Amino acid sequence: MQASSESYVLVKYFAKVREITKKREEKIPIRNTMAVDEFLSELFSKYGHQLEEFVMKNDGTLKKNIGILVNGSPLKRNKIRDSYLSNLDEFVILPPISGG
Repeated sequence: MQASSESYVLVKYFAKVREITKKREEKIPIRNTMAVDEFLSELFSKYGHQLEEFVMKNDGTLKKNIGILVNGSPLKRNKIRDSYLSNLDEFVILPPISGG
């Protein structure tokens, strides 16, 4: 029996990423499971070039100071094409932490 509710990922935004999206969090619909790199592409389509430039290098890899958390666990940067999100996962783009 198939669930009638929509599958989604809860995305939380912090610091500069929150400034770009103008949101604290949102639910993004997904199809069954979805690769992290595909999910990022959807976020970039939704929020534009500024978010993509902040998160990714020109070669399509994550910038060194950006982290991705899935359900609270850091995702290895070389695994964004091989890691998948599914219904009710929590996704965070972790911007660099600055202090003073």
